[in-house]
Amino acid sequence: MKRLYRASIWYPFRLPPEEKRYGSLLRSLAFADVVLIIFGVAGALSGVPAIEEAYVLGIPSLVFGSLVAAFAFAALIGLSFKINTVEAWAKIGLCFPMSLYPLLLLLLSTFTAGRLAVGALCVVVIPILFWRIGDLGREAGGR
Repeated sequence: MKRLYRASIWYPFRLPPEEKRYGSLLRSLAFADVVLIIFGVAGALSGVPAIEEAYVLGIPSLVFGSLVAAFAFAALIGLSFKINTVEAWAKIGLCFPMSLYPLLLLLLSTFTAGRLAVGALCVVVIPILFWRIGDLGREAGGR
């Protein structure tokens, strides 16, 4: 367990000196990944009403929630241990389900307070995903 902690971004001496100032930002992004994991698991277990309306069966909600949770978990692992390729592909994978939900809300025109809140969360997360993907690309290009 101690070895995992030392390899993670939470270990004080893990980040090189030039990246120290980004430590709190990386930890905040890790928190966002944890929120997305919870969002995905909740969607898989209880269903996503807009997706169930669009597809009628409960299976797409299970797939949607599982995709979000799996990609967010992979992104968390990649971010925590600075495995940039894993994190980048996971963030790219998260872009699809996070874009699908607000799009379905617009197409179905079913705006309730709960659906708007979740749709707003998705709309806020999408630019963060694109920013992080671009940041990882710039970091890889600088090596």
